[in-house]
Amino acid sequence: MDWSPLIPTVLGGAISLVSSITVMAIATSLERKRRIRDERTQSALAAYSGLHKLTGTANQVINLAKHLDKEFEKFSTSSAKFAEPSSFVRTAVGAPFAISDLTPEEMVFLSKGDGELIARIGEVQHRAKNNEYIFREYGRLRSEFDVFLAENAEIIENNPDGSKGIEISGMAGRTAEMKQAQLNQLLAGLIESIEEDRISVVDVVKRFIDEARIEFGDLFPVKHFEFRDVS
Repeated sequence: MDWSPLIPTVLGGAISLVSSITVMAIATSLERKRRIRDERTQSALAAYSGLHKLTGTANQVINLAKHLDKEFEKFSTSSAKFAEPSSFVRTAVGAPFAISDLTPEEMVFLSKGDGELIARIGEVQHRAKNNEYIFREYGRLRSEFDVFLAENAEIIENNPDGSKGIEISGMAGRTAEMKQAQLNQLLAGLIESIEEDRISVVDVVKRFIDEARIEFGDLFPVKHFEFRDVS
């Protein structure tokens, strides 16, 4: 039998099959690359969301530290050198700042390392929450103490330096001393903590950005972040 008429048909079919396979392979490859690109874009956006939370925490820590700095600056330049620190440090007006924890998705790109930065992120977040709680508790107790003074203190008009003062005697006086000692203790712990945290949190944010840029390149939209008045 003469197979020659079928040869072009067979070749044509073979070429068509090879073309179809090639097109499918290219399409599959392109789809896989698109999916990988989309996943990396989503991961970069998640990391950016994590950075937003971290910078919020950092700003809160720094603002609290600056508030304490200003209050103690007034204390150090006043004539009342021997006054209790809690008599100078006022509470800050405003709603409490909600410090948001980073999700696993926002930090997953850091899992390739030794985990040290992830641990530090958790630490600065926890300490910032603790500082915020202590300061709000200080404010609550300070307000209660002001009410207590108003109800129990007597104004002294003839201080040696010509200034007015207050005096609390008896049981009320001993209670006032206890309340003020509690305020001073809270304040001392907060100051000790905030001095370390204001530096640590900035370092963590900068390292987070550096790692995100290494991992995602230009998919991560932030190259650097500068904080002012952190020292």
